[in-house]
Amino acid sequence: MAVNWRWGREWTAPELLLLETNKERKQVYKTAFKSISGRHFLAAFVLFIVARIVTDQIVRTFNLNKLGFALTLSVMFLLACFPLLLIGRRRIRHEIRRQLNERGIHVCMGCAYRLEGLTVPRCPECGMPFDPARFGPSLDPSDRSEDG
Repeated sequence: MAVNWRWGREWTAPELLLLETNKERKQVYKTAFKSISGRHFLAAFVLFIVARIVTDQIVRTFNLNKLGFALTLSVMFLLACFPLLLIGRRRIRHEIRRQLNERGIHVCMGCAYRLEGLTVPRCPECGMPFDPARFGPSLDPSDRSEDG
């Protein structure tokens, strides 16, 4: 089954829509996903085991049935792993923005605002400063002629 990119990975990283083809989007996302270290998955696994042990104690203490156990386990899993998923998403988006900048699509590293045509080296969306020289003559006001 093919992934509908508009509703697939773009909800995680809307910056991918700045790329023209699905092939480019897949390649950039795959590379960004690889940037997440194995430590995140190991931490998620350890937190899941801890949540499982705590859940076991809750089920025994309150004498819950299988449905209660499943609900408790689900809640514990979400509480334990959701922060790690958010951290992973943030790292993926940062890596995608870095790759976009390398490909000549100049975006703010903080909020993914398009930086082309700006005369002030600060993102108007989030206020994060950037070095226009890093993007070459297209963004560096000192490289522009006075004629416009």
